[in-house]
Amino acid sequence: MPNSINSIEDLINHGRYFEARARAEAAIQQDDSLRLKQLFALAVSKAGNHQLALDSLTAIYTANPGDSETAGILGGIYKDLFKKHQDSKYAILSRDTSQRILRLLEIIILELMPLPCRP
Repeated sequence: MPNSINSIEDLINHGRYFEARARAEAAIQQDDSLRLKQLFALAVSKAGNHQLALDSLTAIYTANPGDSETAGILGGIYKDLFKKHQDSKYAILSRDTSQRILRLLEIIILELMPLPCRP
C-alpha cells in the first residue's frame, strides 16, 4: 500500500485531484487505512467538494483527535469554506483546530525534552 499512498500524494502535489480521488477510493477498498482516508479527503477538498471532504474527515477526527495530520487537513478545509462562504463559523473552526494542533505539538515537545531542560 505504500506505493498507492506515494502515487496518490504525487497526484495531489501535481494538481491531479480527480485522479487522486479515484485512486484513493480504489485503495480504500483494499486497505481502510487512516492515511488513505486523509488523502481521499484532501483530494476531494482540493477538487472543490469541501462538504464531502468535511463529512469524511469529521468522523475520523472525532475518533482520532490527537492526529495532527487529520487536524491539519480539517483546518485547511475550514479555511477554504471560510474563503468561499465568508461565514465566520468556518474561520473560528479553522482557528480552533489549529490551536489544538499547536497544543498537541507543545505536549509532544515537552515530553521529548529531558527533565532539566523543561520550562
